[in-house]
Amino acid sequence: MRTVTKLVLCGFIGLVSAIVACSGGGGDNGDAGSDSGSDVVLKKETGTKDGGDAAVVCTADSTYGSSVSNQVAGFYPTPTDGGTDAATTDAATDAATDAATDADDGGADADDGGADADDAGDAGVLEGGIDGGGSDGGTIAGGPNDYYLYQGDLNGDVDYLDIQLYTGFGVFTNGIKAGSYPLTGDEVDYATCGLCVLIRTDSTSSSITDSYMATGGTVVISEVSPSQLTGTLTNVTFTHVDIDESTFESTPNADGCKSDIAALSFSAAVTVEQ
Repeated sequence: MRTVTKLVLCGFIGLVSAIVACSGGGGDNGDAGSDSGSDVVLKKETGTKDGGDAAVVCTADSTYGSSVSNQVAGFYPTPTDGGTDAATTDAATDAATDAATDADDGGADADDGGADADDAGDAGVLEGGIDGGGSDGGTIAGGPNDYYLYQGDLNGDVDYLDIQLYTGFGVFTNGIKAGSYPLTGDEVDYATCGLCVLIRTDSTSSSITDSYMATGGTVVISEVSPSQLTGTLTNVTFTHVDIDESTFESTPNADGCKSDIAALSFSAAVTVEQ
């Protein structure tokens, strides 16, 4: 079972005006800090449903329209170790190699520049900024634990659309990039999805009621960068799931509640969270 760094995202539930990331502790082994009922735990999270013997009431609408509001998105780059990253290391190594190689020529060639151009792609968060791009289908030049989060309200209850993009998982095993992605295989289990599409129901500023996981359909990511996340959902179906807090595996809830979105476009400016 793969381990991932878990974060607790505070205030990123429905009707939000800003994205606030809070450390949940943890590190290389994916250990999180203490979770409370008012936090959403990422990679990955489970909702809370009232118990009892009451008749089944599905908390999601049977279908949602194309309207979405209060859209927000965040980019969470792989942390660097105090500002030293692969680009810095590569630059120093290349400079030394170039100097030795060019000694017989009376100095370094002008086109060497110390660091090879392709070394920039080895870095995650570069000193002085974030490498971006990806709207043309090219892989984001980022770190191995980068991820993006998007949320947008689907109705006034509030039920909201929750899209999570994780480097190293599912369709993004080799990096997050724009493209058309069918929601099958790894993408329909929360433990393995790289493109995770959910509906969170009856949310407040501090909690949700249920989680509905996508079980089919297509998502097109037309732009993904540290400045913008844009795409479409087509014929996406959802089922109410329970998500194991230890393994993150999602399994259909016994109530059998389902929902769908026939067509929806989403777009949000991205806030980079350092």
